[in-house]
Amino acid sequence: MTRRLVSILCLLAFSALASAAPKRSLTLEDIFGPDADWDGVSLQSLQWEADGSAFLYVDADPDGKTKNIYRENVDDGERTVVVDGKSLVLGPGRAPIPFTDYQASEDGLFFVLAGPRSQADFRGSPPPDRSYYLYDTVTRALRPLSGIAGGQQHAKLAPDGTRIGFVRGGNLFVVDRASGTETQFTFDGNDDILNGVNKGFGADGWRWSPDGKRILFVRVDQSAVDTVPLINFLTPHPKVHWKKYPKAGETNWKLRVGVLHLESGQTNWLQLGPDTDVYFPRLKWTRNPAVVAVQRLNRQQNKLELLFADVTSGASRVILTETDPYWVRIDNDLTFLTSSDRFIWTSQRSGYKHAYLYDYDGRLLNQITSGEWEINAARSRHAVLGVDEADGWLYFDGKKDGVVEQHVYRVRLDGQELQRLSRKPGWHAAAVSPDANHFVNTFSDVNTPPQISMHRSDGGLVRWVRRGEMPGLADFELVKPEFLTVRTSDGVDLNAVMIKPAGFNPKQKYPVVFYAYGGVSSQTVVNRWGGDRWLWHQLMTQKGYIVFTIDNRGTGGRGKAFENFMYQNLGTWPLRDHIEGAKYLARLPYTDPSRTGIWGRSAGGYLTCLALTEGSDYFTVGVSHAPVTNYRFYSSSWAERYMGLPKENKAAYDKEAVVTYASKLKGHLLLVHGIADDNVQLQNTVEVAEAFQAANKQFDLMFYHGRDHSLRGGNTQLHLFTLMTEYFLRHLPPSVPES
Repeated sequence: MTRRLVSILCLLAFSALASAAPKRSLTLEDIFGPDADWDGVSLQSLQWEADGSAFLYVDADPDGKTKNIYRENVDDGERTVVVDGKSLVLGPGRAPIPFTDYQASEDGLFFVLAGPRSQADFRGSPPPDRSYYLYDTVTRALRPLSGIAGGQQHAKLAPDGTRIGFVRGGNLFVVDRASGTETQFTFDGNDDILNGVNKGFGADGWRWSPDGKRILFVRVDQSAVDTVPLINFLTPHPKVHWKKYPKAGETNWKLRVGVLHLESGQTNWLQLGPDTDVYFPRLKWTRNPAVVAVQRLNRQQNKLELLFADVTSGASRVILTETDPYWVRIDNDLTFLTSSDRFIWTSQRSGYKHAYLYDYDGRLLNQITSGEWEINAARSRHAVLGVDEADGWLYFDGKKDGVVEQHVYRVRLDGQELQRLSRKPGWHAAAVSPDANHFVNTFSDVNTPPQISMHRSDGGLVRWVRRGEMPGLADFELVKPEFLTVRTSDGVDLNAVMIKPAGFNPKQKYPVVFYAYGGVSSQTVVNRWGGDRWLWHQLMTQKGYIVFTIDNRGTGGRGKAFENFMYQNLGTWPLRDHIEGAKYLARLPYTDPSRTGIWGRSAGGYLTCLALTEGSDYFTVGVSHAPVTNYRFYSSSWAERYMGLPKENKAAYDKEAVVTYASKLKGHLLLVHGIADDNVQLQNTVEVAEAFQAANKQFDLMFYHGRDHSLRGGNTQLHLFTLMTEYFLRHLPPSVPES
């Protein structure tokens, strides 16, 4: 007994010593090395089965070399392989075909697999062309979707699973699943004419009808659209790739919408008004296969109309209209109920984004959500997660319980019985089953990597799907961020977050590094896992910096009036409020106002340039990634939404351009740009660099050849953040700790 007691005590002592082992500091290789992955768990390409009893997703095979498609039961979590990645070979001795996405037939017997996109090179972002494959789970036979050369785009299974449509070379094709017969339905496609492709608000421009007999599609004419060059300098004679890219104020794409009748091969063009200088940002079938819904947006983007059109005559009528003196928000929330002629529409007309219930005559039946808060405000996401028509529930995510968080809710379609379904403070994103009996919830907070759980429709926990542990995190000395509110000099409360150094000494003076984005409708101050960027900020605190982020006026989650500050002020208000943040920090006894840095990418890179010019009395060091320095150089569909047309708003474009303030550059500014950036083109950095040179202002510059807007690929991130770390250490040195 005594010997056993001694053994237990020794074991406990050893465990205590192990748990008390000193934590180590992060290194750049820890964060950005070739084996680093700090995104956390996810269910890639999660898709529910029609009856809601199970779901599919992509995950790694135990061999670590291939990926499989798994089926997982809702109740007990039993997991089976339905597509074995090792079996995806086109012939003996050939390597398995890698895939990145899939679609399953309703019976689960056939899969359309999407191969990887062509790799990004000097031509910019990865092109949409890829190869698709058809896989039979019974025979385990794999074949290319098409035997004709040329990459495919936007392949989709018909609702009954018997045919697959896709775009190739600007034309629409349909393949019969059983026979493999391929039929071409449009014939005018080329580099300038694109059928089944959209422009301005997403590239996928076609939809199957509910009965699988017709295709609703957009036809793009970009023959009059100007081009921009993307250059490969690493050949004896540099190669130039020309890309269609309408900039603010220039000739735009010409769009038409048609309905292709597969039996006859005839296309009926919809009569959507005489104005051809418009966008059709969303198109969808109603529950009636004879009626389609098309959203029409004017060039100024302050008037959005929902039209219903007859697929045979092409005649259309306006169902509802949204107008705004600044801009109308475009979302992907339009949901047609399947049991009645009603639909759910979202709008910011009340000043906050909310859901509304309409009938097919455009009559408002009732507002579903209301109040001074928004249903999901995240950009490029939809808020409507699912509808339980039998019991009358709408499932959505939103910000009723705080702007820096996101929660899952449900409410009756008549607007009654609003319920919050997610429990923990933090960020929740849900995938609701087709029968609305369950949802898969992904949760994280600023200190917790993603965790995935299964829930009943009332929010009750069924089981954990993925715990999401990252054991390696425990090795590092990490500091919990502090959320706070900064009141501006004119009385506006702004959300902010601060990370102080480990071993923080309030008697010491610390330099501060701002992380900035500040774009319209965005949010940077959020209670959500931040991955490698958050860990780099932790690394900077370990080196003796305070890291600070503030969400300026114009950012998201706080209503339309808050966002409207940005109209023709894309740099003015972000800079003004970041200066307010700098003034707030200067009043704290432990910061050094003479040592304030800032970094950001894209809109944050633009803000960084402004901070080191117009705001250079407050910021002394900046690192700017891929900045939009002049909105005349940016895409028409984005720039005009927030700036108006250049010919009518010259003063606003001048006011928001960095070159206007180039002569005010002070301190140390590092400009970083990918030469293959086809989103924010290199022209932006070249123009501002030339303006600095003309003003005899010194700055630093780094290019990454063959890298697009994300500045990823190879060891780019490791090289870039090493450069940034050394830049701040050299020009914004941390304090020597006091004894």
